[in-house]
Amino acid sequence: MGSEDVKAIFDPTVDEIIHLVSQQVSKVKKKGENVKAILLVGGFGSSEYLHYRLSNHIYGDRKIKVLQPVNA
Repeated sequence: MGSEDVKAIFDPTVDEIIHLVSQQVSKVKKKGENVKAILLVGGFGSSEYLHYRLSNHIYGDRKIKVLQPVNA
């Protein structure tokens, strides 16, 4: 199995996570608050690919810092 095969398996899940996080960021923004960071924890939270994709996503008009603690 090549890297493109693995990417094709994980992309739908990562895309859905990005969509859900974007919705949460929008809801916070509508309340007049500001999201300063996204914290990844749990099993899939240790994924470097998820961290990369979330870190490079534009939320509205800006990027948001994504934190990935060791052993979280």
